[in-house]
Amino acid sequence: MKKIPFALLLLLSLLIATPSKAAEPAPGETKSEAAAVTEEDGQAAEDTKKDGDTKDEKKVSADGSYEWKMSWGGGFELGVFFTELNRWNTHILNPNEEKPFDLSMMIAHDLAFEVSPVEGLRLSLFGGFTTSYTANPGLDAYYIGLEPAFTVRRGIVEFAAGAGVGYGGVTLWTNNVSAGDSSILLARPFLETRLYPADFYALYARLAFNLVSVLDFTSDTLKIAENQPNRTTSADQLSESGPYLALGVRFGDYPDHIKSVPDTDGDTFRDDVDGCPAEAEDVDTFEDEDGCPDLDNDKDGVADATDACPMVAEDKDGWKDEDGCPEEDDDTDGDGILNPVDKCVDKPEDFDKFQDEDGCPDLDNDGDGILDVVDDCPLEKGVAAKKGCPYKMVELTKDKIVIKEKVFFELNKAEIKSESFNLLDEVAEVLAGNPQIKKLEVQGHTDHKGKDKANLKLSDARAKSVYDYLVGKGIDAERLSFKGYGMTQPLIPLPADGKETEEAAAQNRRVEFVILEQDEVKEIIREDQLDTK
Repeated sequence: MKKIPFALLLLLSLLIATPSKAAEPAPGETKSEAAAVTEEDGQAAEDTKKDGDTKDEKKVSADGSYEWKMSWGGGFELGVFFTELNRWNTHILNPNEEKPFDLSMMIAHDLAFEVSPVEGLRLSLFGGFTTSYTANPGLDAYYIGLEPAFTVRRGIVEFAAGAGVGYGGVTLWTNNVSAGDSSILLARPFLETRLYPADFYALYARLAFNLVSVLDFTSDTLKIAENQPNRTTSADQLSESGPYLALGVRFGDYPDHIKSVPDTDGDTFRDDVDGCPAEAEDVDTFEDEDGCPDLDNDKDGVADATDACPMVAEDKDGWKDEDGCPEEDDDTDGDGILNPVDKCVDKPEDFDKFQDEDGCPDLDNDGDGILDVVDDCPLEKGVAAKKGCPYKMVELTKDKIVIKEKVFFELNKAEIKSESFNLLDEVAEVLAGNPQIKKLEVQGHTDHKGKDKANLKLSDARAKSVYDYLVGKGIDAERLSFKGYGMTQPLIPLPADGKETEEAAAQNRRVEFVILEQDEVKEIIREDQLDTK
């Protein structure tokens, strides 16, 4: 038998001697935010910091934490298949008085390409050549296959469990001449330990068990089975199995599974905990834990370098505003609310019993876009058509005109009762006041009483009556359509027993107004409606 290749011993030595490289954790980054409100001479100063502030929860950077990353590579493997090939001796060589195998192992040489597409899974395409390294007799096997494996990696160490499955062929040699061949199936379950000394290569060792199934061995020169040439053995006669040990190396892209967070501005705060990752902290004992430079600590528009009161905001009332310090008892707008508590120092409060304590005039208390001076309902959102008062029976939503009362018809007829005229007048007003509604469908619905065809006809006729009423109120017919749905779209479905309650029937009998087409609606807010407090 030939000697085991020296490369196998060399690769084993490299694997044992490779030093471990622990992942270096990045320095922990903390962020503390302090907030306190102090009063000086009766003025509230927001966003100031003082000794004795309480610290918020510490925020730790994710730098150095675990983060899975995709990897791929290719390389070779040198393995030892422990087998004595006794079945080949028993069924082939001994009956033919050929020299038997006298060995304990075969040497495998494999090439592979691998990729880890998701965390915990590695897929490899492998091919190889296994030989007895003997000539008389000799045995060579070649194969190609797929090898899935489950992996767990931490730092530079990875553990894997998987199984390779392959297909190939085998050739038997006697006296340096091919004496027979066969196709084979290979199964190789394994356990593996791998090291990643660098991000471009990996070393590994694996313990496996080879299962080699010989499918159809044939020979032109040897007697097989019933001592007749050219006969085929059964699969279990020549199949071999045994332990398999291997060392391997892979080259490719094997990044550390460690999250790296940069410090763009170089202020020692990693970007994920840095409030201003592109601007370095100024370290002036004021909010130095947030990573942001604070050039104007009290945010009064006067830079700290020239601010006589850098921790207390200037009141900006036109009186000594350049010194950065608030002045006592100023009332710039003369509304009786002193500047320190007046949210609108340049605009006097209107004192209309609505938010009069903030010092800001409220020209549109209900925020409906209609000024209070011409709003008949200044504390209720309304519409211009009602002089600032809301519709009582109708509400406009994104996709419907919702009516708060029912449209009543004569019994089993399409004639609208007069008690519903006011309701439909409001629907017409909504349509007239909202030209962005391009198409509205009037829908008629019935309960489950009566026959389907009759209900469908009645609902269509009632929808047509409402359509005609709205057109009669000046609504362009091109903006309207109508359709009866009968009992096909009940609000309360018919129960399994087929008995509809009076309450359910009353809810199912209805008219709906569905918006089919409209322009994009944008809410317009005046400057005096903006929340600048």
